[in-house]
Amino acid sequence: MNRAWQSSLVVLALSLAILFFVVPLTQSEENPKYTYRYGCPVWQPEEKAYCPERYQSLVSAKNSYAKGEEVKITMTELKDFEYKVDKVEIHFKPMFEHDFNLYYTEKDLEVIPRRKDEWSWVWDQKNKEGEQVGAGRFYARVSFDCCKNYRVYFRISRSGAGAEVEVPSQPEETEEAGEQVVAPTSPGGLTAEAISSREIRLTWSDNSDNEDGFRIYRNGTEIATVGPNVTSYTDSGLEQGKSYNYSVASFNEAGESGLREARSVRLPYRTPASPGGLSAKVLSPTEVRLTWNDNSDNEKGFRIYRNENRIATVGSNVTSYTDSGLEGDTKYTYRVSAYVDGTESSLTGDLEVTTPSEVPSAPGNVSSKILSPTEVRLTWNDNSDNEDGFRIYKNGEKIAEASANTTSYIDSELTENTSYTYRVSSFNESGESSRSSRLNVTTPVKVPRSPGQLRTETISPSRIELSWSDNSDNEEGFMIYRNGNRIDTVGPNTTSYLHRDLRGETRYCYEVVAYNNSGESELTNRNCSTTLKSLPDGPSNVNATPLSPSEIRLTWNDNSDNENGFNIYRDGVEIATAGPNTTSYLDTGLDPDRSYTYEVSAYNSSGETGLASSGSVITPRAEEPEPEPEPEPEPREPEPPISQKQLLAGIGVVLMVMGYIYAEMG
Repeated sequence: MNRAWQSSLVVLALSLAILFFVVPLTQSEENPKYTYRYGCPVWQPEEKAYCPERYQSLVSAKNSYAKGEEVKITMTELKDFEYKVDKVEIHFKPMFEHDFNLYYTEKDLEVIPRRKDEWSWVWDQKNKEGEQVGAGRFYARVSFDCCKNYRVYFRISRSGAGAEVEVPSQPEETEEAGEQVVAPTSPGGLTAEAISSREIRLTWSDNSDNEDGFRIYRNGTEIATVGPNVTSYTDSGLEQGKSYNYSVASFNEAGESGLREARSVRLPYRTPASPGGLSAKVLSPTEVRLTWNDNSDNEKGFRIYRNENRIATVGSNVTSYTDSGLEGDTKYTYRVSAYVDGTESSLTGDLEVTTPSEVPSAPGNVSSKILSPTEVRLTWNDNSDNEDGFRIYKNGEKIAEASANTTSYIDSELTENTSYTYRVSSFNESGESSRSSRLNVTTPVKVPRSPGQLRTETISPSRIELSWSDNSDNEEGFMIYRNGNRIDTVGPNTTSYLHRDLRGETRYCYEVVAYNNSGESELTNRNCSTTLKSLPDGPSNVNATPLSPSEIRLTWNDNSDNENGFNIYRDGVEIATAGPNTTSYLDTGLDPDRSYTYEVSAYNSSGETGLASSGSVITPRAEEPEPEPEPEPEPREPEPPISQKQLLAGIGVVLMVMGYIYAEMG
């Protein structure tokens, strides 16, 4: 068998294997992922977890832990030493980018998250007497490098001794820690006292003998450092009225004690200086105005006292107050103080004020009536029961006095066509009331002359215009009379008048007079006019009904009895006119399937009414002939499907030919 046929058979065999056997695609094994078991990262698929065991005493550690080795951190026997401990903390910080949580839940071990990449484990172990014992306080940072190499750093401190161990980079055992300096004990008994409006004094007890000094914190920020054995500090330059929080910690080269016994203090305000120069001005029997000097720069306001009772409070920098609602002929005692939150200045000295007796109330509602061009009658209301009389003022000068309980006065010394101003007051032995409001009075002039040449002209079915000549120079206006009744008044110098809202085809007769304060002139000549015929009432309920694709019938209500006919509009253009009393119209020659809008109005010789609309209406579509049905296609016999064997045979022949050609070419 030549090479061509051998190659063809090989290709054919491979093709048949592809067609008849399903070989699933295999995927490469995924990279191991971190999972979490017992609080530590576990390397899959081995599923081995190695975590720190319970911490018991001083530290020993093993470094360079390869994957699969156990990490142990142990401590010496507790019987070697016992001491009090606040808490034990272990911090873990992963070095690789993936974040995970370390939770160790063994008995007596509490896990407290500090931040994303650091955790605190607090261990609380007690002896038989219930005292906490064990390692004082130490910190550990564990760096994970893909769960292979661990580097562990510890700091250990306890009462009287301390040790610091750094685990080397190669496997070896660390030695037991030696004695080192430990951080001092926290100070106790912290007190904070405001000794002024801007100073706070702190005191505390020194609970250690190895501190290098003390650090003072205000509102969480370090503000000062004092030396060893110092137990007090004064914080000055503070803001009055503000609250401050303080804490104190001791420190040495080993570190700082915990912040203990935070204290909060609110500074008082400095007492403001007392106001001075208190004085009073009597404004009336019922009002007193107080003024004083502001001697302080920090007051929140001032308090006003009358007869030992506080009656009012005003704001800062205010130096006056008006006390009202008092009684006449009464003595009052005033005092004033400045204040700020929590403190008040001393009161000013007593200031005595006596109000005068009450004067009578001013008369009210002063009015006038012109009796003639030279006489005016004044009237008013008596608003008081203690007046001795009334005083009448004209143009600012007193012209007369009237006895008590009098409520009118006639002034006869006037000049015609002249303006005057009147005011009235009441009085008694305590004084005079305020004057009433001004009353302006103008004496009249002679009766004006009658207007002349009255004319009337019909303008429309509802309007007639009047015109006349003004024959006077002293009228206040003109009065219009219709059929003997006054219907309106117009101003001076007016010479025309338009009478509206009249009935059509009606006769009206008019007269006009001029008038002023002295009376009316004689009537003008009588003049009459007849209004035009009225407009018809507009149609209503206009309906448009399609009758066919080319016809629409309009109908409406005839609301008038005086129309000459109706105007029909299509799409805003007049298309026809119907006679009176007509209520329908047939519009023909329209386009099918089109929208139309119709309007109708009534009209007569006086004009056309408004348009009444039908709204839009659409003519129906014209009927279309039904389309002939399309012939159905003749059925065709389906072609037989190609079988799988035929398909495979064809593919095989093609592959054999290709193999033969390939062999010949080779």
